[in-house]
Amino acid sequence: MKKNDLLKKDVLFEKFNSLDFLIGQIVSVRKIKKKNLLSFKVDVKNDVLNIISREDYKIDLQKIIGQKVAVLANIKPFKIDGHITRGIILLAKDKKGNSSFIFPDDLEVETGSKIH
Repeated sequence: MKKNDLLKKDVLFEKFNSLDFLIGQIVSVRKIKKKNLLSFKVDVKNDVLNIISREDYKIDLQKIIGQKVAVLANIKPFKIDGHITRGIILLAKDKKGNSSFIFPDDLEVETGSKIH
């Protein structure tokens, strides 16, 4: 079987198991002036994370308020263009290379639910 060239190096299960992938709900979103960035407030049940993301997808920002998204919630805070982010919203790319959110809204999952 041919190995998928898009896959990165294998990681130990223990390392994967230490990551908290959760269902979050977008509370607010705003554009960061003079940057190609968006600042999200995402509720993950016991916390509201400030998540910075590059604005490389086409979506009506007002329509995503209240949407549920897949979030990596326990990544060590880091900076994107000088702005601190406390999580990562998971995205998928389509055949044209456009990024889009992974919306679990068709499932009846609660905010803060662990993705496994």
